Amino acid sequence: FFTELLASPYGSIHVMAVLATCAGIFAVAYSARLVHGVFFDRQNAKPLKKQTIHEPPLGMLLPAAGLTIACLVIGLVSSPLIEPIVMQVNSATLQQVSPSLHLSLWHGVNMPLIMSLIAIVVGLGGYALLARHGKIRHIDLDKALGRWRMAVIFEAQLKRIFDWSRRIIRYTETGSLQDYLFTILVTALVLMGLPLFGHSIATGSRELLYAPWFAIVIWILVLVACAMMLWFHHERIKAVLISGAIGLVITLFFLHLSAPDLALTQITVDVVTTAMVLMGLGLLPQLTPYESSPSRRWRDGALASLAGLLLGWITWLVLTRDHQSISWFFMQQAIPLGGGKNVVNVILVDFRGFDTFGEIAVLGIAAIGTLCMMEGMRTHGVTVTRGLTYRFTPSPLMLRMTMSWIMPFALVISVYLFIRGHNLPGGGFIAGLVTALALMVQYLAHGQDEAERLLQADAGRLYERWIGYGLCVAVLTGMAAWVWHRPFLTSAHIYVEVPLIGKLHLASAAGFDIGVYVTVVGATLLLLSVLGDSRHTHLSGPVRGE
Repeated sequence: FFTELLASPYGSIHVMAVLATCAGIFAVAYSARLVHGVFFDRQNAKPLKKQTIHEPPLGMLLPAAGLTIACLVIGLVSSPLIEPIVMQVNSATLQQVSPSLHLSLWHGVNMPLIMSLIAIVVGLGGYALLARHGKIRHIDLDKALGRWRMAVIFEAQLKRIFDWSRRIIRYTETGSLQDYLFTILVTALVLMGLPLFGHSIATGSRELLYAPWFAIVIWILVLVACAMMLWFHHERIKAVLISGAIGLVITLFFLHLSAPDLALTQITVDVVTTAMVLMGLGLLPQLTPYESSPSRRWRDGALASLAGLLLGWITWLVLTRDHQSISWFFMQQAIPLGGGKNVVNVILVDFRGFDTFGEIAVLGIAAIGTLCMMEGMRTHGVTVTRGLTYRFTPSPLMLRMTMSWIMPFALVISVYLFIRGHNLPGGGFIAGLVTALALMVQYLAHGQDEAERLLQADAGRLYERWIGYGLCVAVLTGMAAWVWHRPFLTSAHIYVEVPLIGKLHLASAAGFDIGVYVTVVGATLLLLSVLGDSRHTHLSGPVRGE
C-alpha cells in the first residue's frame, strides 16, 4: 500500500504520505485491540455458561493448519513460487510479455519500510497506553458521533437503495413474458442502433452479385413459413411443426453454402428439439389463449418490424463492405496444430475447445434442471392441463419390428460420423445426436417403460450418470495437456503404423469428442425420459401462470 502510494502521482505530496501513515497507525491499533480483546483481556471476560470445553478434532484442525502452513511457506519463498504464476497471468491478460517483477521479503531500508515501522510502533504503543489506563472502555463513540456514525449512515443508504429497488421491481416485475421480451428487444435495438450514429450507413464498396435462383426460392420458403408461423401461432402443435420446417429450410441454406457440418448439426438438432417441444406441449393446452389487446399487438408488430429491419440493414452493411477475415488462420493451422482436415471440427475440439466444453456443460445443466423442475411439480402437487400426450405407448408390431432393424444401422452411422469427424463432416456432437435419435425411435416403437427396461435406464437415472461421465472425460482430456506443460485442452496428434491397417492417425481431441458424444446422448435422452414421464404429474386444472 505504501509503495504504490509513493509510486503514484500523489506520492510526491507529503500530506498524502502523512495521511497514509496515519491510516496504517489506526489499522495496527484496531487490529491490536481486536487480538487483545479476544485472547488476552481477562478483565472483561464473561463466564461461560457451559464449562465443558475441548479442542476440535483433527479433521477440523487440518484445513486451518494447512492454510496457515501454506501462507508461511509462500510468504518466506514467494519469489520462486508466486512469480511464475503472476507473470503468466499478467501475460495472458495483457496479451503480451508481462513486465518483469520481483517478490521478496526484504527490499532494503526505504521510505515504505520507515512508514511501516512508524505505523507498527505508534499503533501498538498508543493502544497499549490507552488499554493500560483503561481509557478505551470509557470512550463512548456511539454517543460522541451520534447520527454521524458510519453504521447509521450505512443503514440509511441501504434503506434508500431498498426503497429504489422496490419501486423498480414494481414497474418491471409484472409477471408478463410479453413485457419482459419487449424490454429485452428495446434494449437490444438501442444497443445495436447507437453504434450506427456518426458512421456511414450507406451501401459499401464491395461488388454486388446477382442472387441465384436457389437462394430466391429458399428466401420465399422462409418468408412463407414465417408468415404461417404468425398465422398459426395460437395453435401450438402447428406452430412447433412450422418451426421445425423453418429449421429444415435453413439446412438447405447451409448445404448451398458448402457447410455440411452445419447442415448435419442443424437437421439433427431440429428433429430432436421439435420432438422435445411437442412432448413439452403435453403439459399445456393445445391452444394459446388470446391475451393481447389490439394496441399491444400493434406495438409488438411495430417493434418486431423495426428489429427485423435494423438487423437486416446491419447484415447488409456488413456484407457490402470489405473486411479482414481470420478464416485463413484456421485453414492454414488446422492440420499443423490440430491434425485434422475438417476445419470446423478442429475449431470446436481444439482452437475453441473450451467454448465447446461450456456448451456441453450448459446442455447437461438444462437436462438436469428439467428433471428437477418435473420432480418439484410432482412433489408440490402442481396441476397441469390435459394437453397432447403424456407418455410414449407401445406402437403397432410392424413399427416395432422395423425400428429394431433401424437401430443397429443408426448406431453404425453414428460411430462412422464420430470416427471421420476430424477430417470429414461429422464429430462427437453430430454423432451424439444421431445416437439419441436412434434411441428416441425405440421410445416411439416400444413405449417408454419397455425402452427404459431394455436400456436399464431406471427412469432416466442412467442418463444422469452419462452426463457426468461425459463431462469428466472432457475435463480429464483437457487436464492431460498439463502433463506436458501445455494449456488446458491443448490437443496433440501422432501417426501410428498398425499391422494389416497401415498408417493410423490418432488425435487426443478424440478423447474430448468422446466426452461431447456421451454428454449429448445423456442430456438428450434425459430430457426425453423426463418429458415422456409426465403422466406421473397430477393432471387436473390449469397450469399456474398459463
